Amino acid sequence: MPRIAFVTCLEKPAFQPSDRLAAEALAKRGVEVSPVPWNANGSDFEGWDAIVVRSTWDYVGREASFLAWLLSLDKRPNVYNPSRLMRWNLSKRYLARLGWQGVPIVPTRFVAPSPTDILVGMEQLGLVEAVVKPVFGASGIGLSIVRADDPEGLLVAAAKLRSAGMVQPVLSEIGDVGETSFVFFDGIFSHAINKRPAPGAILCQEEHGGVSVRLDPAPAAIEAARNVLDKLPIAPLYARIDAIVDNDRFMIMEAELIEPELFIGLAPTAADVFADAIMARLR
Repeated sequence: MPRIAFVTCLEKPAFQPSDRLAAEALAKRGVEVSPVPWNANGSDFEGWDAIVVRSTWDYVGREASFLAWLLSLDKRPNVYNPSRLMRWNLSKRYLARLGWQGVPIVPTRFVAPSPTDILVGMEQLGLVEAVVKPVFGASGIGLSIVRADDPEGLLVAAAKLRSAGMVQPVLSEIGDVGETSFVFFDGIFSHAINKRPAPGAILCQEEHGGVSVRLDPAPAAIEAARNVLDKLPIAPLYARIDAIVDNDRFMIMEAELIEPELFIGLAPTAADVFADAIMARLR
């Protein structure tokens, strides 16, 4: 019987709901799946037929340790997504690389964690108000909304960054049309989710009051998201492309390739599609 590790974390060591559905689909195919925290003492990543990184959500603030762990997997052929691709995706500087390749991204300036540098970044983008967030981060950790005429707010934002950050505009579309997540397995489009923040907020995650619903996007939007996959340095087993889709406008927010929520529970066929994609890698 093939054995697969779904990599989790000490903070949440068990299967998350989406991954439990995928594990159940794999069990029907004769595969044993176990959750294994990446950072638990004694976690053994030898002898698995595949290692699928899924919910390593506590790496924020432990980036050096997480990077070292990814490097320890570098020469293994059975790690998904591949270690090199996850390392490429770990810093949000990858957005600049996508932008250089013609992918429409949110206007961004990368800054040092200082009020002066944040202000310069805002001036370069022509912003009076901006979102400031770390280049290493997730779930809104370290995020601030600042105004150019608020010195105290700029100081607080710089302190929350801890290290390198990024400046972006506050997008009204987040509240108007929400953020669309396109989920792909082995390059094949599976499903899309529309995520909207709570009224007056900008974070779409459910833990921040956001709401997520299934969405049937236009074919042109799916192709625009698929085009991002073509720009990646390595083809991913799974990918979530987050974008603003507003009529003919398509703009990338994130390309999530390490530990994205895949919203499998909102898409009836997704667990089987994911399981089949994993099974194809075992052959």
